[in-house]
Order: sequence, then structure tokens, then C-alpha cells
Amino acid sequence: MQRETIINDLFTLLKPLCENVELFLTPAFERKDLPIIIIKDTDDTIENDAFASISHALSVEVRMITAKYSASNDIIKAVLNALKGYKSKFLKIEQTSLNRESFELYDDEYILSTITLKIYYKSELWEA
Repeated sequence: MQRETIINDLFTLLKPLCENVELFLTPAFERKDLPIIIIKDTDDTIENDAFASISHALSVEVRMITAKYSASNDIIKAVLNALKGYKSKFLKIEQTSLNRESFELYDDEYILSTITLKIYYKSELWEA
């Protein structure tokens, strides 16, 4: 499956940036575990191409959890720099947003930064 390959290649690309890179689920964590990167493939819009193949527009979120604003800047820069060299089985990739928000967990405040990507690829009929 191309979708799985694309996401696994992204995981492999980002793994050297920090010790804790996860696919889809946010693990239980402590401050000492930060930064954490979570990769979520959230939506795959498909369109049939004359019943010969399927065009996909895969939405992917790269979420980064840090304890400090400066640390969020550092991990965002590292991820964006890594994405410049991202190669996989896709036709095109676009960054569609970059957002940052704070959240509180057990009286600790954290920063959640999210880079949203749109990844375009083609597959055979009835394949992902």
C-alpha cells in the first residue's frame, strides 16, 4: 500500500530528530520525554481517473509537543528542514498550515505545534 509506505517513509525521515516519534496515537508522556513527534494521516480524499487509477490527496499532520516556546521553534525548524529532503511514492507534497497552541496537563503547560501536509499520489483501483 502506497499510503503505508508514504507514512513509514515520513516516520523514518523524522525519527533522527528526536527519540520519541509515534504514529497516530499520542503516548502517555512526562516532561523528560519531550520533544515528541506524532504523525497522523487523517484524511484521504480520492478521485477516480477514468476508472484506470485513483488520485489521492492525503492529509497528514505532524504534531510536535514541547515544554517551551523556544523548543517548539527548534523542532519546527528541524522538521521543516527534514521535509525538504522527503522522498517517497508521491507525486507532490504541500504544506497547508503551521499552527501552535498551548495546553495544560496535570498542572504543566505544554506547546503543541502542528504542520499540516497534503500529499498527492496515485494508486491502482481498489488499492490504498
